[in-house]
Amino acid sequence: PQLLESEEVQKLFPADVIARARCIIDELPGKTTGAYTESKGLRCMREEVAHYIHARDGHPANIDHIYLTNGASAGVKMALNIMIRDEKDAVMVPIPQYPLYTATLAMLGGTFIPYYLNEEQGWSLSVEELQRAVDEAKAKGYNVRAMAVINPGNPTGQVLSEDNVK
Repeated sequence: PQLLESEEVQKLFPADVIARARCIIDELPGKTTGAYTESKGLRCMREEVAHYIHARDGHPANIDHIYLTNGASAGVKMALNIMIRDEKDAVMVPIPQYPLYTATLAMLGGTFIPYYLNEEQGWSLSVEELQRAVDEAKAKGYNVRAMAVINPGNPTGQVLSEDNVK
C-alpha cells in the first residue's frame, strides 16, 4: 500500500490505475497480498465487470452472478462441476474444438455430445445440426445440461456473427 503513495509510482502510472490498485488492496483481507479472497473474486472487481456489461449490453448485471476465475480452464471446470452428476449428464460441445470441455467432462464423469460446425459457411452453427445432436443424445438416454459455444472458435479462429449467435 505504501508503494502507491510513492512519487515515482504517481509519475509512472495514470491516476485511474492507482485508484484501481487501491480499491483492490482495500478489499484484500488484512489489506495485503497472500490471503485468500472470496471464491467469486473480489467484490470491487466484480462490480467493475457488472458495470462494463451494463454499459456494453444495456442491462444490469448482478455481481452475485459474476465469478472471476484464474483462466478459462478453472471457470469451465467450476461450471461443469456444478452441472455434472453422473454419466447420463451431458454437455454439447462443438467439433472441431480445443479439448478443454471433453477432457473436463471425462474427468468429472459426464458425457460429451458433439455438434459439428459448418466449415463451408465459416465454421458457423446450424440449428438443424444442434437439433440433430439433442435428438441423438435424448435417444441414447442422456440429459443435455448445457451447450458450449466457443466464440471465437479454437482451433478454427472463427467469430460467430450476431445472427448466428441468435
